[in-house]
Amino acid sequence: MKNTALIILLGVLFFSCLPKEKEVKINKFSEKLVVNSQVIPNNIMLVSLTRSFSILSDGYTPSSDEGGNTMTNDLMNKVLVEDAIVTVSYSNNIDTLYMLAPGMYASLTTPQYKDVEYTIHAIDKSHNLEITATEKMLSQVEFNSAEFVYEEGILNFKFSFDDPSEINYYMLNIFRKNGNGNTDPNKVDINTFLSNGNAYVGGDVFTDLNFNGTTTAAKIKLSNYVPAATQDTMIVTISNISRGYFNYLSVRNKVNNNIMSQVFNEPINYPTNVQNGLGFFSTHFPDTKVLILPVKL
Repeated sequence: MKNTALIILLGVLFFSCLPKEKEVKINKFSEKLVVNSQVIPNNIMLVSLTRSFSILSDGYTPSSDEGGNTMTNDLMNKVLVEDAIVTVSYSNNIDTLYMLAPGMYASLTTPQYKDVEYTIHAIDKSHNLEITATEKMLSQVEFNSAEFVYEEGILNFKFSFDDPSEINYYMLNIFRKNGNGNTDPNKVDINTFLSNGNAYVGGDVFTDLNFNGTTTAAKIKLSNYVPAATQDTMIVTISNISRGYFNYLSVRNKVNNNIMSQVFNEPINYPTNVQNGLGFFSTHFPDTKVLILPVKL
């Protein structure tokens, strides 16, 4: 009898803990403009401009262990913004960006002034969307040294630079030039290299809390990198970035600086400085080095 009473009591307690059925309402999806940007030395600014989309959108397949996100050509055409009006203003000047391709806009005449605020303004008339964002151009930080070395059979990128006295945040990226074969570093067009979607190899975002105001040296292991049969041409960049952009990248848990590769990821509300939109308008000014990968012994 006692066992029966105990079983009944446990049954009552168990079912009393079950959540009650509730009607779940999904808010209507609100389409927004998504911005990503890249400053390239010699007055070049690249901006990707896309429209956000729902993971329930027709033609979109979320990523899985077997592969990455995919989308149909029809959905891709809906995401890429064509014929938008995109301007960047600074110091009482306004530059109008032209469309390189759907979703990609550029200016070849925007100078890079440190400690000056740059404001992007974009209008997508066909979808009645409009955004603006402002970011200050921080001082460029340059490599003191930069080299690739093999240590115990693993490729490492070693570098050093002088850290300014204030608190700073950094983004470091490593790319490989598409196509095999040795190339004279002095003849590589950095502007073309950064804008042609070359292969992203690795990188990091970090802050100077542990080495503020000193000359620092560090290295990044590229354990999974497989060099070509001939020497690879590599480009490395280091950028002094804002705290806001650092937080954005940290949440994304990635430092891929090829802005077009960020367009087709699953849409999530990351930290942003874009009013009425998503993404991040960054004006970081990278220092770049072109290096030839040493032969693996």
